[in-house]
Amino acid sequence: MEVAKEERVDHFIETYYRAAAEVFEFVHGEGGSKGYQEQRMGDSLQALGLLGIKVHVDEPTISKMVQLVNKMNQSALKPNLEEKIAKLESVDFVGKQEIAKLVNLLSMSDKQYEEWVNLQKEFRELLKSVTANQVELSTRQHKTK
Repeated sequence: MEVAKEERVDHFIETYYRAAAEVFEFVHGEGGSKGYQEQRMGDSLQALGLLGIKVHVDEPTISKMVQLVNKMNQSALKPNLEEKIAKLESVDFVGKQEIAKLVNLLSMSDKQYEEWVNLQKEFRELLKSVTANQVELSTRQHKTK
């Protein structure tokens, strides 16, 4: 944060600060609501069409996908670890996200990890069930013999 300007108003000095955020997300209305999450998921799925991936989804499927994502997110980091990562001044936003993923994996018990993997598999199967075509693998993928 840096001082952008200072103004003298009567006997007071008003200081205006400027801080640059690495990421902005603007939500009008109820951003954390189930309806918002379902709208975001539906929009993301429909955007797959821009990549040539045909998707057929309905509200129950979207709702189930949001439910799975929320369950996966329940294994998120403890707030004190999130705060420590956020305070790493020498690491940019994307780096902090990567560190959080690593710490999250390390902080899970084997049982929690297995549950998380099962949720990932269930989400992937649901996602595959609503797409009409397979996504072409990049040429960098290993080919099976």
